[in-house]
Amino acid sequence: MKLSKQNWENLLELFKAVSSTGFSDVIVRSNLIRQFNDSKNLLIEVSVPEIQEIEFGLVKNYIPVLKTFSPQEDDQETEINLSDSEITISDGESELKFNRPDIDLLACDYVSDQRFSKLGLDRATVLMTLELDERLIQKISTIQNVFSANTFSLETSNQKTSLKIESWSKTGRSTIKRADSQIQEKKLVGNIMLFLFPFDFSTNPVFEVITTESKRTLGRVTGTILNRNVSLFSILTKQ
Repeated sequence: MKLSKQNWENLLELFKAVSSTGFSDVIVRSNLIRQFNDSKNLLIEVSVPEIQEIEFGLVKNYIPVLKTFSPQEDDQETEINLSDSEITISDGESELKFNRPDIDLLACDYVSDQRFSKLGLDRATVLMTLELDERLIQKISTIQNVFSANTFSLETSNQKTSLKIESWSKTGRSTIKRADSQIQEKKLVGNIMLFLFPFDFSTNPVFEVITTESKRTLGRVTGTILNRNVSLFSILTKQ
């Protein structure tokens, strides 16, 4: 398959964004990244129209060398060829070959359509919604970096949900904002992992608390990058 200069650069930008959000590997199947992170507590789903299938273990390590195969002119292309055992990348001047990893041995876990359907995430009920504008995300990101933490508390009582965007560590605690929403559950207390993806801000990302038919509660952040939708799901852990 051949990718234009723009498509190749978009693909690498997407891989960089995914690797910066707790995913060491990237697995593309049927033009889709849908995988758990290394710790199995965060699931990402994002379309990849540039390429139907490819996989990289420790993708962050590959990005610098892959960038050297970016076409120099807009009318030039980067070619990718896949065999059962190898990935070959060529820019017409030089060629890069490396072994295809076994996705069953990668730290990240790919989620098939059948498995995703069983999770029930596409049929979940929204409990509350909070828009994440750029200023709020900058605050959250800064606090995560300072406290080296990305866990936020979720509390419900008297048929109200309060999401305290709160991060803590041994060195301190910070509460940024709280949002309330009427819900059906009487009481629910727990923590949600919130990893901030490098979204575009043509439209603000949205954070939602959702519950599946099996009564599993999750956080979901949706936004866009490179004109495509991104969804991140994190599982509620009870306090």
